[in-house]
Amino acid sequence: MAVAAGLWAAYCVYEGLMEARVLCSGECNIRVDLLVVYPVLVVVSGWAVVRSLRGRWG
Repeated sequence: MAVAAGLWAAYCVYEGLMEARVLCSGECNIRVDLLVVYPVLVVVSGWAVVRSLRGRWG
């Protein structure tokens, strides 16, 4: 679960920098990077949920 929490924290920092236009030149309407970032976050978060439930009931 620490890996998932760390990835979400890193994503929050990344999105904050994108919103502040530090990592973005100004034309950030189409975010192709999210095609990679979101699936990774979903898989890692799902893995963390399954691991936490297995630890509780398994």
